[in-house]
Amino acid sequence: MMIRNGFLFLGRRCYLQDTNQLSILTKVMTRIKIIGAASLCIAAAAALFEACHTSPHSTMTVSAAISLKNVLESLRAEYVKLQPAADITFNFGGSGALEFQIENGAPVDLFISASAKYVDELEQKKLTLPGSRATIATNQLVIVIPENGFQIHSPEDLLNSSIRRIALGDPKSVPAGSYAVEALKKLHLFDQLAPKFVYGNDVRQVLTYVETSNVDAGIVYTTDALESQPAADQPLAEKHVRLAVQFPDSLHDPITYPAVIIGASKKQTEAKAFLDFLSSDSARTILARFGFRSQ
Repeated sequence: MMIRNGFLFLGRRCYLQDTNQLSILTKVMTRIKIIGAASLCIAAAAALFEACHTSPHSTMTVSAAISLKNVLESLRAEYVKLQPAADITFNFGGSGALEFQIENGAPVDLFISASAKYVDELEQKKLTLPGSRATIATNQLVIVIPENGFQIHSPEDLLNSSIRRIALGDPKSVPAGSYAVEALKKLHLFDQLAPKFVYGNDVRQVLTYVETSNVDAGIVYTTDALESQPAADQPLAEKHVRLAVQFPDSLHDPITYPAVIIGASKKQTEAKAFLDFLSSDSARTILARFGFRSQ
């Protein structure tokens, strides 16, 4: 028995960190002093068994595309009403960066991407639970401009000299950026616009660039644009964006949000229950309220 890095080790296979477990062991050691050496082995064995089978509380971790942040937080709140014992932690970011984390052993239970590509790659590397994949929503690609920015009415208007900087997600790791590149290439605008591009680490950073007028236009999802629209009771001084143009779906691959349970997860049952909820009618209602479309 020894202390190492804050853990109390008991033999080769059991360790304690939770205070409840340490309390259990302390109580048993007190009993040992009372009942004497004759019962030492029995009491010690009981302490080890009880401590090793008293698991510390843990949460389920969901790594999800940053464009899902607000809606997933609302979905979690609704889910907890149905399952009060549920404990869910979110890790938001660009889908490519999240996939990289999972590949390198990040303790993730459920992954929700903004592109099928990253789930495909995890499945090819056999890092997911077979048969657990489900698409929970779809989205659309749009051009947004600052509230008082230069008005545009088509993608071709991005060529105007008044549009000096255009923000989009890094296409290497941000699905929204990849969809944007695909759409602009089909419109034969990419090469002409490339010198104007400012790349963001995720779609929310792109939105922030537009909100703060650090760029003249940005390419994001419809849901991001809707979340940045001013409410009726908000002052004009608040930073918002204006949804200027929507790209036809035919210009890029379908924008889907596939979810999959990670094979190494120790919370697969909890992950499946939450994923089932995300495919329910009540979840679709919440998704629609945030501008997402059902599959």
